[in-house]
Amino acid sequence: DITTKSSSWNEEFFNSYVHTDNINFIEKADRRHDELGVSTTEKVKLKVNAIKKLLPYEGFYPQDRTVQLADLFVQKVTPDILHNEKVYKEQAIQAALQHFFAPGILYNSIKAGVACDWATYTNESGLEPSYVGDSVTIYGVSGAISQKFINSPAPYWYMTSFQDAYSEDRTSDSDPMTVYGGDPFMIDEISDHMTGQGSRIIGNLNPPSVFNGFRIRGLVLDKSPNKRLPFESILDPFKYLNDASDGERHSFSQDPAVTTFPKVEKKSNQHFLTYPSYYTDFANWSMSPPNQWGGVELNNYYNYCYPYFEIKEDSSQKDFRYEMGINNFIAEATKFFIKEERLSSFASGPEKDFQVMKQGVTYYMDIVMEKDSSFKPVNSPGSLGGRYFGPPSSLGEYPTHYELDGVIRDPAYAPYTPPYFYGSSVARVSFTPAQTRKYTLQEIFTLSDTEFLNKEAANLFRSTNIELTSKNPGNGVAQDGTDGNFEQHSSAWISRMPLDASLELFGKTSVSRQEYDSTGNPSSISSSNDTELDTWVIYTKFECPLFDFSSNDNSSDEGTLSSIGM
Repeated sequence: DITTKSSSWNEEFFNSYVHTDNINFIEKADRRHDELGVSTTEKVKLKVNAIKKLLPYEGFYPQDRTVQLADLFVQKVTPDILHNEKVYKEQAIQAALQHFFAPGILYNSIKAGVACDWATYTNESGLEPSYVGDSVTIYGVSGAISQKFINSPAPYWYMTSFQDAYSEDRTSDSDPMTVYGGDPFMIDEISDHMTGQGSRIIGNLNPPSVFNGFRIRGLVLDKSPNKRLPFESILDPFKYLNDASDGERHSFSQDPAVTTFPKVEKKSNQHFLTYPSYYTDFANWSMSPPNQWGGVELNNYYNYCYPYFEIKEDSSQKDFRYEMGINNFIAEATKFFIKEERLSSFASGPEKDFQVMKQGVTYYMDIVMEKDSSFKPVNSPGSLGGRYFGPPSSLGEYPTHYELDGVIRDPAYAPYTPPYFYGSSVARVSFTPAQTRKYTLQEIFTLSDTEFLNKEAANLFRSTNIELTSKNPGNGVAQDGTDGNFEQHSSAWISRMPLDASLELFGKTSVSRQEYDSTGNPSSISSSNDTELDTWVIYTKFECPLFDFSSNDNSSDEGTLSSIGM
């Protein structure tokens, strides 16, 4: 009896789950059976084919959840974001998104399959303009405060001639928008300062009476970034965006002992949007015979702005939905997608097993990250695909007006592509003992040096520069190419993403101490009170699966998608 087996009878539950829906025509079938003399049984057996359907919540799939996280990020930063009054707030928000989501740290890490950082440019000098004609406060030696104009048409990292970002020559008492007959900058100044996509010579160099035109079709990042936001910053962005001391005054001389130069305030927490391809048709100008500067044909540089964003240092915000969401996403992505639900790691033996190290002998260890040469993590026909990771930087040093069409190409994106993207990435750790003895793990960490090597990437930089300079830009005649002195002058090479952006090279943990009884079975587990059980651990900061696009065209047809498992 059902009532004796259930303490609470639920009539609604019984009606919903015990009784079936009405079965049409059952009475007709019963009567037909009677007419045929077939006895009707009280039991009916039904055989059906069914499909189990997954109905996930919105945000279940990573591509949806990351969009939700980007929205939570915008809601997080919007109340506390600071920007120049002549720049729209939406532009400042876009600058913030570029660092973390557009493509930023998160999407670059997903495309790379490992953690990536983000190379950022901040207003460390205090002299970077948000627009042409921006001003800056100058603190004189005598204590007088004055306003001066920033006379460079763009921030320092877009300029070629300003080798010193802190130079007083970058300021002026005159508004650059009103001098030189209404032209913000002297034509020859622009030609010397700007980095072109390139600075393109139109026409023939000889004879000199022939009309020559010069055109800047866009900008590239000519200087190295002064800051890298680590992968960890996506988990707690405010901590890393406000890690500098804004308002600190520095002298134009950059020598603390010199007190005869005026000062300007650093604004190191202002992070700029770096979008060189946005500044197309930046300027056109011409030279009329006989070799005299003619009129400026197109002065678009005064129409452009350079958005930055800054986060209030005194933020009292209580909304932590973004932090909780992104931490859960990173943790669960590893648990869901990675085999054995853990990141790749390598561990040494415990410190108590370390050997004596000899004085004067250098010990080396290479940590290498590489991909198969045939593996393509992005689908980019005709290129290696670095453009999907971030803006381009300069590939090398060229003579004035030597930048050619085609300088925006791989490996110009090395500051934003994962360490392995252009070839094997090596972190070489070296340790030279000062005495012959056993060293603790912490001593090895403190006294070690790390060198980052990318031999294959160096060969790619070299061959690319030689190809770009193998023709005279004026007449197209073949000539000996150069490597562009890229090791000293290529911001792309100098600022390439280091291996420690993806790996924790100096991780440390302590193994447990286990004690056993007389039969050999573990009897207790405890932690060490000293460092003898400390262990060196090298591990990835993030991992996720990747598609291999090496044999697929850039197409979204059904056949292509099915071949990559979609």
